[in-house]
Amino acid sequence: MASFSILLLLLTFILVLLLLLLPLLFPSRFFSAQIPPLSRCIYMKDYRHASQQHKIETGLSGFSKEELAVERVTCVALSDDLEIFAAGGSCGSLRVWRIEEGEGGEASVADHVELAGEQEDESDILCLRCQSCADRFWWISAGDSLGRVHTWRVEVDGAGRLAVVHQWKEQTHEGAVLSMHLYAGTAVSGSSTGTVAVASLETGGLLASFQAFDSSVGVTALTARRKIIVSGSSEGDVVLWDFSNKILTLPGS
Repeated sequence: MASFSILLLLLTFILVLLLLLLPLLFPSRFFSAQIPPLSRCIYMKDYRHASQQHKIETGLSGFSKEELAVERVTCVALSDDLEIFAAGGSCGSLRVWRIEEGEGGEASVADHVELAGEQEDESDILCLRCQSCADRFWWISAGDSLGRVHTWRVEVDGAGRLAVVHQWKEQTHEGAVLSMHLYAGTAVSGSSTGTVAVASLETGGLLASFQAFDSSVGVTALTARRKIIVSGSSEGDVVLWDFSNKILTLPGS
């Protein structure tokens, strides 16, 4: 009888132990929540202090379709100083928001400016870049589906709000603009027809243009430093260039 009681206690202990361990071994089956679908929204979280205190709660703010004034968000960009971010959408819509840090170190949205509303030509914004400058202003460049590069200079005005002080738009490519990079006062863009163009951020003037890949191959990725441009294609090729059109490294070499 005593042995039976010991066996019963042992089985009970094992059962309780399993009940405690199962949620840890299979958390997705025991801790799940129905999250409502998020459609056409932009959300911002502040993770900058998360590494200092693991239990800190992150701030969260969202923007609805009505606030964005776009049917579909196609691309987003964040400036390197973390002070502005932008969203481009279908039909040429583009907005920029300014971020400021509160007393508790939490990021919040201070204000925004609409750079472009819906265009009659129904061109979509396909790529977008933001760059901060030392004199407290930002460049925002966007490429659209009709091969045009749009650039705005934005700063905080006397009233403390974002304002556009300069802008230009140029027909830079024959095909859609798929990729873009801002560096040293230039906007480097790549198109669906394999071309790469380098334009002045101040004037929009074309500084260089060359055929990076075959006309049927898109330039899907770009980066630039000094006089070096690295371009990636839709067919998996990567080529290293300088601004004088000389190929420095071919794929596979």
